[in-house]
Amino acid sequence: MTTQSSNISRIKQAIDVSIANGRLVCLMGRSIEKNTRVAEKLGYLQLPRTQMVPVEEVEKLPEGSVTLIVTGSQAQDGSALSRLAHKDNKFVKIHPRDRVVFSADPIPGYEDAVHALIDTLSMMGAEVSYSDILDDLHVSGHAAESELRLMIGLTKPKYIIPIGGTFRHMKKYKELAMEMGYQEKQLLLLEDGQGIEFSSRQKASFAPRIPAKNIFVDGLGVGDVGNVVLRDRQVLADDGILIVVVTIERATGELVVEPDLISRGFVYEKQNINLLDNARKVVKESLAHQGRITDWHFTRRRMQEVLETYLWEQTHRRPMILPVIVEV
Repeated sequence: MTTQSSNISRIKQAIDVSIANGRLVCLMGRSIEKNTRVAEKLGYLQLPRTQMVPVEEVEKLPEGSVTLIVTGSQAQDGSALSRLAHKDNKFVKIHPRDRVVFSADPIPGYEDAVHALIDTLSMMGAEVSYSDILDDLHVSGHAAESELRLMIGLTKPKYIIPIGGTFRHMKKYKELAMEMGYQEKQLLLLEDGQGIEFSSRQKASFAPRIPAKNIFVDGLGVGDVGNVVLRDRQVLADDGILIVVVTIERATGELVVEPDLISRGFVYEKQNINLLDNARKVVKESLAHQGRITDWHFTRRRMQEVLETYLWEQTHRRPMILPVIVEV
């Protein structure tokens, strides 16, 4: 709640500054619209209706006449600012020389996403202001210690269970509550999978742990994509795949035709004929050295090994090599 109060305060300041400089104001984002609606209802905020414009009208107004107050300073997926940066808003576009001000520092864990968003906006020609480059621009995205104390004092909870930030943040919150008179047993710090049980006597205690891990959802499959599959996909994304088709006569175990190499995402076949021809020779030499082929598993592994060595020496890439043996 205190964080929302801070947000409303910043919104009010942004509106006041904009109006003082002769600008109209437009609110963008579901959360900011909801928050301002609730704040108005409770009497914490009074929007100057004559100075507010709907998002549909922004592009029709003169350049430099509107301030957009937009959600998404933490680069959340699907947020209004993220959609603007990716040209996914049908009413408003980012234009060169537009100034974008990040009014909050990145919260822990979001730094890379925020910096990527700043880069995207900069590439679009916007002038981006954020605390890393301006000494006089620093606003926390979270409630200050005094506000956290106020929230505890107003709500007077019997138990406190911090759930935001990293473990060190939760521990600091616990220390703050203990300074306010709370006992150790009233402050419960959780790790992933740790449950809390409330008894009929309104007592809280730790419950047995529940196994907690990342579950990948891929299409209709839930949990059927594991680390091995993801690692294979990463290899395919980085270096592609090379399929080696070898045709063997079943009766003699000898090579019938030249090995066939198919490249997908590794090299363009028409521009790398020499590389692939030499790779075929490497495969043939490997098979010739082996003699009569009877152990298909060994043959596949051997082809993988010699091709991996050769291709790394020639290209410094490690494509996924998929040997296919066809018996005729």
